[in-house]
Amino acid sequence: ESGGIVESLSSNKLQEREDVASRLLSDRKRIINLLFEVTQTKESKPQIRGARELGIELLGEYRAEEVVDYLVREISLRVPSFSPEDNPVNAYPCARALVKIGNSGIHGILKQLSNSIKEIDIKLFAFVIRSIDGDEIGLYRLQKALEKADGVERQNLMKLIEIYKQKRMDY
Repeated sequence: ESGGIVESLSSNKLQEREDVASRLLSDRKRIINLLFEVTQTKESKPQIRGARELGIELLGEYRAEEVVDYLVREISLRVPSFSPEDNPVNAYPCARALVKIGNSGIHGILKQLSNSIKEIDIKLFAFVIRSIDGDEIGLYRLQKALEKADGVERQNLMKLIEIYKQKRMDY
């Protein structure tokens, strides 16, 4: 089938190219919806690479901006790591998925800052922003957001900036 897709996308006929592109986008949307459905299953006990974690991981691979708000809300979902030497952030599949999604993940995080947030969430937000933007750009982005923020959002941004400046986080 992949040969047919390549041929159709390379076709001299505009309608044929548009039809296959439309079908591929439709398939992507259907897959993302199915993967999101998998993330809603509550497993009786956490497992390494259980269905929920795998669904979240694949949503990151698909760069599924449609589920950013869900991933931000669930950022502290923790699953067992592969080994004790493993990077501690690997236990947080939503954070890893947000990094893969990129800039939209940061926008989702910034929107969430007007709500009450746990400290682990703020640490993971810092990890995601640093992984996408790096040290300087990420800090600049947070400081610009702070200029416009007030109330709970301002308090959360101040905590986030403080953690961000530490560069080392314990999860």
